[in-house]
Formats: sequence, C-alpha cells, structure tokens
Amino acid sequence: MDVFVPKYNLIIEWDGDYWHYNPLKFNLPDSRQRKKIGYDKLFNSRLSQLGYKILRFWESEVYNQPDKVKNKIYETIQNSN
Repeated sequence: MDVFVPKYNLIIEWDGDYWHYNPLKFNLPDSRQRKKIGYDKLFNSRLSQLGYKILRFWESEVYNQPDKVKNKIYETIQNSN
C-alpha cells in the first residue's frame, strides 16, 4: 500500500509501468508482471470487500499528467462525504 487516507477509507497505489504491466507501454507481460497482475487483482478485490476505495495510477500518469491524478483524488474525496 502506497498511501492510506483513513478519514476517507481511501487507498492510493502508484503503479510502476513496468512492474505492474501498463499495457499501453508493453506488448505482453513477462512472468514477474503476470504475478504482480494477479496480486493486484487480489489486493483490489479483498480491500474493496472490506469497504476501502482504491485508486490506482500509472507511473507515467503521475509524471506526465499530475493535474489529472490530483483531480481524480480530489473528486474521490469529495464524493466520499
């Protein structure tokens, strides 16, 4: 878990393009990426079942579109009230 905001039950994940397999950057996942994809799906599923809201952002989004990322976080927090 990268960031947890308890007040909003919000988890924010910053997914590395390579390690989490950004399909916009890579053609086919390798074995490490496939393993991480499975872990990420399980992580999302389990924590969603427990009532957490999860936001995931690609590394390239964070670097290239920081306003988009910031706005999505803000929007999610606003809708939590």
